[in-house]
Amino acid sequence: MGKSNKSRERSTDAREAAAAVATAEAQDLLESMRRDLASIEAFVDAEAAATADKRVSTKRMARLRLVAQDLRSASKLAERSVKS
Repeated sequence: MGKSNKSRERSTDAREAAAAVATAEAQDLLESMRRDLASIEAFVDAEAAATADKRVSTKRMARLRLVAQDLRSASKLAERSVKS
C-alpha cells in the first residue's frame, strides 16, 4: 500500500507541475497578444494617416490586404473560441 500512495502522490505532483507550466505559458501568450494588438493598432493608425495624405501605392495595398486577411482569420477563430 505504501508504494501505491507514493505513486499517486508523484502523479499528482506531476499533474500540478504541468498545470503550473501551462498556466505560466498561457499568461505569457496573453501578454504577447496584448503587445501584438497594440502594435497592430499603431500600424492601423499610421496607415490611416498615410492614406489620408496621399495616393495609396500597389505595395501598400498588398500589405493592407495581407494584414486585413490575417486579422480577419484571427478574429473569426477567436469568436468561435469564446465560450458563453
